[in-house]
Amino acid sequence: MAKESAFGLLKGLVLRKALAESGEEDRLAEKQHEKFYEKKASNMKQAIVLNTSLKMGKGKIAAQCSHASVQAFLETKESVRNEWLSIGMEKVVLKVSSDKELVELYQKAKRRKLPCALIRDAGHTQVPAGSITAVGIGPAKENEIDEITGNLKLL
Repeated sequence: MAKESAFGLLKGLVLRKALAESGEEDRLAEKQHEKFYEKKASNMKQAIVLNTSLKMGKGKIAAQCSHASVQAFLETKESVRNEWLSIGMEKVVLKVSSDKELVELYQKAKRRKLPCALIRDAGHTQVPAGSITAVGIGPAKENEIDEITGNLKLL
């Protein structure tokens, strides 16, 4: 067993040295670097906005943010979903202090044809039934989301 491990290690070192001598290792690293920045250049994100006037506990906040994220994701075109998934699923969680503000954000996103979801609570635990708890917007291009949510503060 130890002999096989040592042989595998030696084989890997020899292969790496051959790649380095041929310059192939540098080309491979460069390609990986380019792919990372190509993906990053797409600048996509999802915004989740929470209604802080409801004074929800941490677990409730996490659940409502999750509902908003998943529902908005499901409203997104498959090609956009796949791209967002491939670049790390960037999200930002923001806050507003009223359900009126959440509705306005949701309507702005709808008018701009961005994937979005308005979340209303069932009322089984901490907040009254029908309370508007959160909005999910995107995934979409970062600048499109920022046009709607850029003035909001982080949660």
